[in-house]
Amino acid sequence: MDGWRLVFEIVVLLAACLAGGSLLARLGQSPLVGYLLVGMVLGGPGSVGLVTSARDIEAIAELALGADADVVVLPETSADTARQVAAAMAVGGASMQVLVVAYDEIAKSRSTAVLISTELGEYRVDDSVGNTETLPSVVAVPVDGIGPTIVGAHPVAPVPGEMSSWRQGLDWLAQRCAGDDVIVAGDLNSTLDQYQGLDAASDATGGLGGCRDAARLSGAAAVGTWPAILPPLLGAPIDHVLATDRWDVVGFRVDSSRDGSGSDHRPVIALLRPAG
Repeated sequence: MDGWRLVFEIVVLLAACLAGGSLLARLGQSPLVGYLLVGMVLGGPGSVGLVTSARDIEAIAELALGADADVVVLPETSADTARQVAAAMAVGGASMQVLVVAYDEIAKSRSTAVLISTELGEYRVDDSVGNTETLPSVVAVPVDGIGPTIVGAHPVAPVPGEMSSWRQGLDWLAQRCAGDDVIVAGDLNSTLDQYQGLDAASDATGGLGGCRDAARLSGAAAVGTWPAILPPLLGAPIDHVLATDRWDVVGFRVDSSRDGSGSDHRPVIALLRPAG
């Protein structure tokens, strides 16, 4: 990525965090406690673990297997790389189906992959609802209609020439969150503050549309996921896991142990379980 473009994105996203002192307010919610302890929380039957935004194939597989993840969301990942991750996870005992949406085969940023455990049932890509502009997202729906809609999200970053597409991406994701049973995960290129005013549901939930943010509910919403070259509390929290109220957030954490693995994002891990 061009150095000036990186600087511009950092300025835009951190400015949004600091507006009104909202990031400082989240620091008062003990994000370090959530960051350190959330990985110790265990889910019950029917729980769904998610991992998003890593890079090295073996590192992704190791992280996903260690988290017992049912869903792995991989923005900027080709179909070939996604299949290699699935193969590595299969060696570790996890059978994953691979769903990919690619706008072209030239740039890896133009492809997004979602891996879903076969234990959740068969899933397919739903291309009837449109998509994010410039960079693709994946909408995965259960073939038998039983289970959550899973959205692997990657709206474009708010850079010069892409502001309209960035806003379109957030609006589109808010529309996906209007569903009854939805989980959204990925690189959303945005902070919680940038969801304010999208619709009344976003303002009420502190998330996106009808989806609540797992990091916020876990007290870790101030832990930066990007860029990985900055310490976690100086970065921007732009990688998210969100879900409708069909799901309870058991835990959320940002993994900084792989900051040198080749990705400029830190992986995030969330554990959800059916509400009630």
